[in-house]
Parts: sequence; C-alpha cells; structure tokens
Amino acid sequence: MSLTNDLVASLCLWGSVSSSNRLSKLLVVIFLVSIMAVGLSGIKVAKGAEESGVIVGKVTSSAGPLPGLKVSLKELRGDEFITVADTVTGREGEYKFETLPVNKTFVIEVVYQGVPYFQMVKLDGQEPVQADFIVYEVTSSDEDIGVLVHYILLTPLEKRLGVYELLVYQNVGELVFANSTLRLNVPPDRYNFTSPVMDCCLFPSEDSVTFDPMGPLYPGSQYRLWVEYELPLQRSERVFTKQLVYPTQLVHVLVEKKPGVEVEAEGLENAGETTLNGKVYQALLGSKMEAGSQIIVKVSGLSQLRFIANSVLWMSGVIAIIGVAALYLNMLRKKGGVKSAVSTIMQLEGELQASEATLRRLESDYRLGVISPEVYVQLIRRYESRKTEAQKKLNKLKRGKEDNSQKKRSG
Repeated sequence: MSLTNDLVASLCLWGSVSSSNRLSKLLVVIFLVSIMAVGLSGIKVAKGAEESGVIVGKVTSSAGPLPGLKVSLKELRGDEFITVADTVTGREGEYKFETLPVNKTFVIEVVYQGVPYFQMVKLDGQEPVQADFIVYEVTSSDEDIGVLVHYILLTPLEKRLGVYELLVYQNVGELVFANSTLRLNVPPDRYNFTSPVMDCCLFPSEDSVTFDPMGPLYPGSQYRLWVEYELPLQRSERVFTKQLVYPTQLVHVLVEKKPGVEVEAEGLENAGETTLNGKVYQALLGSKMEAGSQIIVKVSGLSQLRFIANSVLWMSGVIAIIGVAALYLNMLRKKGGVKSAVSTIMQLEGELQASEATLRRLESDYRLGVISPEVYVQLIRRYESRKTEAQKKLNKLKRGKEDNSQKKRSG
C-alpha cells in the first residue's frame, strides 16, 4: 500500500516540477513501479506456494483399474465434511487433485456399488500424496460370513439362568457384505432380552434374532455383537441349547459353579475347572465348528441355591479396571490431535477407531489370562455400546449431510 501511495504522490508532482528536473523524476517513478511489480509478483508466488498441494491415486478392483468412477475431495468445515471438488478416474483408474492448500487435512471418498470408501489425507508439503483405493464387488448373501469367536457366560441366578453371549462375526470372503442382516439363534423361552442394536435394526423371531450391522462388512473386517437374556429353570435344572448359524472358529463357554451345581455338555470339550477372581468356572471349548452344529449344556442342582435377586451382581467388582480402560480409551482418542469439535465426523471416526483398538486389546489380555471372564465381558459390553453409539451418531450426521446436499441441489 505504501508503494502505491509513493507512486501516486510522484505522479501528482510530475506536473509541478520544472523541465530540468523531469528526467530525474521520471527515473524515480520508473524505480517505484519496478519495486511495486516485484512486490506484487512476490505475493503471487507466496500464494502459489500455499496452494501447491497435490493428491494423486488409483482406484482398482480385482478385475483391474476402474475408469469413469467419481472421486470426491472433502474438507472439514464447522461440524461436517463438505465436498470441495469432484473428479473422475481416467482410463487406468487414476485421479488427481491439484492446487490444494498445504498443511490441511482432506478426506477422499469413492463410492462403488453403493458402498463408500474413505481415506484421510494430510498435505504436509508440496510433494504429491498418494491415496490409492481397492474396491470390491457387493453381495447381500451371508455365505461368506463366519464367527471368529463365540463367548457364552452362564450364571445361575435366583429361579433363572443368566446368559451373556458375545460374538465376533467376520467377513471371510472377497466381496463386501452389505444391505443385508446377520443371524443368531436364541432359545424361544428367553426373556429380559437386551442388545446394543437399535430397535429399528433388530428383528426377533421365536427362536432367533436377525439384525442389521448398520454398515458394510469389507473383506476381512469384523462386527461384534453382544446379547443378554435370562432363561427360566426347568425344575432344578436348565438345558441350554445352541445351534450355530455360521462356521465358528472357537466356542468358549464358562459356567459359574456353585456348591451342588453340576455341568454336562454335548458338542463341546470339557476343559476342566478354572478359578478366576475367586470364582470357580467350568470351561467348555469347541473349535472349528461347522454351521448347523449344536451345543448342549445342562446345568443341574439349582433348586437348593438361594441368590440375591439383583442380576447385575454377577458382573460386579470391576470398577478399578474399567477406570484404567477408560483412561486408555481417552489416550487413544487424543492420539493424533483429533479436533475437539463435538459430534463431527472426524471425532466420531476417531471414537470408532479407539473403540476398535480397545476391543482388540481386551481380547488379547483375555487370551493371555490378564483379565478374568467377568471383567472381559463387562468391558466388552461397555466399549461395544460406545462403539454402537458413535456409529449411530455418525450415520445420523451422514444422513443429515446428504439431506442438506439434496435441499441445496433442489433449491
């Protein structure tokens, strides 16, 4: 601005000076114009350096490159990601976004056969950042769904048997499982049934429940589900019967033992008794079980027992460990400097990743014997609920974003 003022002042004085001084004044004006030009060119170069980021990548499937596929570049603005640019993949599936601001984080989105794929990309400098995608064909068939592990905890309660089941479903195929439901067989006479799945996505029948996992299952990905219910006694015993819907790598049943309680099983190996947290459990194991396999656990000698009517007590005594796990989750959430904007897609994605990491840690600690089955199922329940809640909020934000986009287009 000072350069412009000097130039204007010089031009104003041009007509008031004598002819002998006009040559020297002309040289001054030329000098000022030169300085101003250099300054403006410097500003342009600086701006160009700030917007010199490049993102490149390829989109492929098992059949090869995918040309003509839409690729979107999204930027966080406020509490949602806004599409700032779109492009289409070339003949070899390649795409490119240029002249992007550096030191910013973007999200690249590709949608193939209705299934979204995301990558978060941070531009730290002027070097191109590679973000490739491998996408898959989609199926609604559950023929390639398996169960990695199926935990069952049976707890004798007053006049009833408490049941807690935790399953880790896994897509073992090469297609994305989407737009369909998963199944779990349950006893017809169950009651007080609870699950983290929303009512709109849970479809109970007499002897099973089907549920919507609320998102695609990519090849190799997992989905965890827990259910809890109670069963009435049949005189002084209860026969727990379970038919497996999917091929299951490991079935692990733990029955809390009390004086006079006897446990018999069919379809499972008796792994003996184990003492954890001062309580005795009968452990039953089954491995590599086919779909349709049946397990039967008979718990007898229950009529002589008297229990406190609070069914929550069988999961008590874990406050300290829950606190440690909560601190661990908070550390994971803070890792990477996730922004503190409440209910943003970025934060919720971080919440999901943190929950997944915590769940993997819990499974590892349980298998190593670091935590007891009681502590394990309690913490799994808690962090599965947090994961489900984060997924609900994320789906709601995405639906709202789509509705807003449609309103803007229609407007």
